Amino acid sequence: MFSTAEKMNGYPYWGQMAFYGGGGYVVRLNKDYLDMVADFEKLEKEGWVDRYTRAVFLEFTTYNPSVNLFAISTLISEFRPSGGVFTSYRFEPCMLLPYMNNALLFQIACEIIYFAFTVFFVVILIKNLVQQKCKYFKQFWNLVDLGICAMSITAIVIYFYRLYEINKLTSYFKETAGNDYMKFQYVGYWSEIFNYIIGILVFFATIKFLKLLRFNRKISLLADTLSNSSKELIHFSIIFQIVFMAFMQFFYLIYGKHLNIFKTFTRSCEAGKSRFVLTLPSIFADRLVMFAK
Repeated sequence: MFSTAEKMNGYPYWGQMAFYGGGGYVVRLNKDYLDMVADFEKLEKEGWVDRYTRAVFLEFTTYNPSVNLFAISTLISEFRPSGGVFTSYRFEPCMLLPYMNNALLFQIACEIIYFAFTVFFVVILIKNLVQQKCKYFKQFWNLVDLGICAMSITAIVIYFYRLYEINKLTSYFKETAGNDYMKFQYVGYWSEIFNYIIGILVFFATIKFLKLLRFNRKISLLADTLSNSSKELIHFSIIFQIVFMAFMQFFYLIYGKHLNIFKTFTRSCEAGKSRFVLTLPSIFADRLVMFAK
């Protein structure tokens, strides 16, 4: 029977060839080896994989108790209407049981302190926003504080929502003894978003930390240098982006149909960035040789 994405607690998946909504026909493989082989033979006889099939997903989750780490695995085989199979995979390592360690009390204390500081800074931000109104958004450091508070609140909300979904999975696992279909990919999706939010938060916190070090002589010298050369840096950034984007488009247009790492423009930027950085020293070396001549 066909199961919708809402029923399976799934989310859309972007493959190499198409975009899949998350629903499909589920075959449970939590059986003995001989029973699984019998199920596969039955599916083959009934012709479940035919020329109308577009993708077959194999999903499973493993757990390493020694390091308290889950590995949410997704293997996919995509079929073209004209024939041929394209395979891909996705492994999402994540820690879904954050309180299963020796530093339980210390971790809870740190989380409480972080939550208290977040509430404190949000109250201060609201007071400043009420007093200054639109002038508040004209100062750069106020925008940094706003970004820190926004990312902190978002991280807290996602953390507790993920914890709620994990508790639902673990309780359902206890009820069924692991003998029913459970979608760990949804929890892994929120864990990935949580990591992105933490990365943005660390970025804003690093900028804020530079402000706290403005009384240091070396840091103040760096700040003065950047402020005096801001126009030149902006012009250089524009030229750099033009050259960089042209470099990425070249890889995408030439190798997009042949290599998987250049399949999309985003992948081309990720793969071509290292090649572009490696090419820059040779370019500068040629310029130095030319000047020497």
